[in-house]
Amino acid sequence: AGARNVGDTWHLPDGDEQVERDAKMKARDDDNPSKWANQGFQQWLFGWNAFTNEY
Repeated sequence: AGARNVGDTWHLPDGDEQVERDAKMKARDDDNPSKWANQGFQQWLFGWNAFTNEY
């Protein structure tokens, strides 16, 4: 499922879906189709403080 999602995100043919995806990526908000650029995902992945056991 994850690999398929990456393929859908990065390998869209030219067209309406690709234009919509590009606009979402440029917006730089939590609606970004790329998990790595999604601020909510970044906080979840990198925001954990192991010393205090909290985000």
